[in-house]
Amino acid sequence: VAWGCRCSEDGVSGGVATGIGGCADHDADGIVWCYLQMPHLCADPAAEPSVAYPPPVAWIECEVRVLHALCNSDCFFARNGWCDDGGAGAYLNRCAFGSDCHDCGLRSDPDAPTCNEAHNPPQPPLS
Repeated sequence: VAWGCRCSEDGVSGGVATGIGGCADHDADGIVWCYLQMPHLCADPAAEPSVAYPPPVAWIECEVRVLHALCNSDCFFARNGWCDDGGAGAYLNRCAFGSDCHDCGLRSDPDAPTCNEAHNPPQPPLS
């Protein structure tokens, strides 16, 4: 995997600040993806140009490594169409973290790595 195919943890893709970092289901549609750090250096055919940002911004599907999955619907407000667990992307904070899985999606241990090593290899040495 080319160096440019790494997930952007800070949300910057090809020099453009998107404000969306890491590997996650950012749209809550079941597709786990990330913006690429340097899309112009990524030859992976799975990389797609962004429709929300101008070139060279691009994204790729990735895998979140979940060490401790948090996902149940124990919250009184679960399944109401609004994410209520106070986590990333939540509308409100009325439930325990991970207890509104239907509306918020799978939550993971915040200390878990964000992207699979296949899409986030170690940085090459500088020559």
